[in-house]
Amino acid sequence: MMTMRAGFGVLLCLLLTALAHAQTEPPPSLSAVFLKKLTEAQTALEQKHRENSYSILQALTDQVGNTPYENGLAWSMLGYLHYQNADLKQSAQAYEKALQFDIPLNLAQDNRKILGQVYLSDGNCTRAVAVFEQWLTHAQSGTEDVRVWTAQCHYQLGRFQNAVQQLNAAIASAQTRQQRPKEAWLSLLQASLAQLDEARDRIDTLKMLLRWYPKTDYWLALASAFGQLDQMDNYLATLAVAERRQLLNSETQYLSLANVYYSEKVPYRAAQILEEGLRKNLIRPSEKNLRFLASCYTVAQEFDKAIAPLRKAAAQAKDGETDALLGNALFQLARWQEAAEALETALNKGGGKQRDTLWLMLGQTYLNLHQFDRAIYAFQQVLPVESRSRQAQQWINYAEHERKRYTELGLIKESDS
Repeated sequence: MMTMRAGFGVLLCLLLTALAHAQTEPPPSLSAVFLKKLTEAQTALEQKHRENSYSILQALTDQVGNTPYENGLAWSMLGYLHYQNADLKQSAQAYEKALQFDIPLNLAQDNRKILGQVYLSDGNCTRAVAVFEQWLTHAQSGTEDVRVWTAQCHYQLGRFQNAVQQLNAAIASAQTRQQRPKEAWLSLLQASLAQLDEARDRIDTLKMLLRWYPKTDYWLALASAFGQLDQMDNYLATLAVAERRQLLNSETQYLSLANVYYSEKVPYRAAQILEEGLRKNLIRPSEKNLRFLASCYTVAQEFDKAIAPLRKAAAQAKDGETDALLGNALFQLARWQEAAEALETALNKGGGKQRDTLWLMLGQTYLNLHQFDRAIYAFQQVLPVESRSRQAQQWINYAEHERKRYTELGLIKESDS
């Protein structure tokens, strides 16, 4: 945030030159003795003798007979030297002291601008705001930077509406001069608007950011703002643009986009996004992520594509829920032997909350394999479940009938059933 990078001698020349050219009346003159001492302080600093420079300036501030202008200038230079020594509190005190003297307006304004930055760098936003606002009351042009610094202070203090007002003024001023607002200004403005839940104004600001400074974070922030307004079509379209431009670069971003497609009932597109993230190694092949991918395929009725991620997820799973999903997908594809193995594994791992459903599905799987005794055994496990006992008995009756029929037809032996 600080911009005081000029050397000591350069700063002295700039101050004196500015005063000479910016006022209708000549600036107050400096005594020969005072100017000589300032020059000595400048030389000492240029030779990296900061302690000597400090001693000279300190002596100048204590010197009896200085004019107010000379005192103001000496304290200003001392403030700058303290800043160079990274002593922000001493620097602020020196600039405050300089402003106590009757000095020309231009020198006072320079002191206020630098003093505000010192306070801002020191984390004293309350004092910085007061100094910057005093500077603004006397300024007629070139106010953009000070307004932005003031906005930064307001933001840190939680005064987001004040921050928005200052930033809008700075941006309007720059645009009047046909200059592009800086990225940092627009970024702080959209952050302030986000704190105020001003989604519509935030969208306008984010569009400006994307026009001049297209970045992934701004695309995602724009999508978030559309989502805040429940404009889901725009939300999805914005994320889709970011994906097409290959701006997504994190697992969170890919999962967010996939979740939106899934919730908007476009599960196959969600699966494609997940596959892309996995292929780029941006999405971890965790059990949770693989199950999400499989769910997308399952909802899209693409059961065959759900098998591979489910197998990988099931290999990581400690409970039987993922194996149950794998068994269901294989069941839907009539891959009976594989389905039976997955369902058996699910039940051996615990089966989750749907053990009765798994037993019924396993029984039906064994029916399709013509393994009737195993089917009957599976259905019998559901008999104690009152709500499904009747259904289980009906399946048992059917299985016994089929076993008898197949045996009579000679399709199976009694021992094979």
